[in-house]
Amino acid sequence: MGQQMFKNAGIEYGGIKSLTPKESKEVVEKGAFILDIREEEEVRYKALDVANVMFLPFSKLREGYKDIPQDVSIIVADSAGMKSRDVAGFLKDEGFDEIAYMAGGFREWELDKLPVTVDVDEQLSGSCFCMLKPQRKLRKQQKRKTGK
Repeated sequence: MGQQMFKNAGIEYGGIKSLTPKESKEVVEKGAFILDIREEEEVRYKALDVANVMFLPFSKLREGYKDIPQDVSIIVADSAGMKSRDVAGFLKDEGFDEIAYMAGGFREWELDKLPVTVDVDEQLSGSCFCMLKPQRKLRKQQKRKTGK
């Protein structure tokens, strides 16, 4: 299934296919799954809007990868394509043979204007990276401070 699923898509590097976001969407429409390894706070704000998405944050990958079905074709996706190739390699080493990764990650998915769901209440905001909080939490804090 998987080798056939990815046969006419992407470029192979070290035995693992690299797919563009558009290729990833096309393969998902044929039955593959995207494994979104972004952290929970990222996914709550913006998510891939396709039917076959599994979510397993990178921080929980080591203990959670055994729950990923091995009988489906999987495309690993992260925020910017920095971790997905390594995760695809890790999964291949763990016995997943129908595996690819999405080059450019979620960022490229958005730039290609592919379907995304957005929850504005979960948008992160703050004066520096260490202080990022979802918008809904910031509004609650502001209401407490101002009494409005």
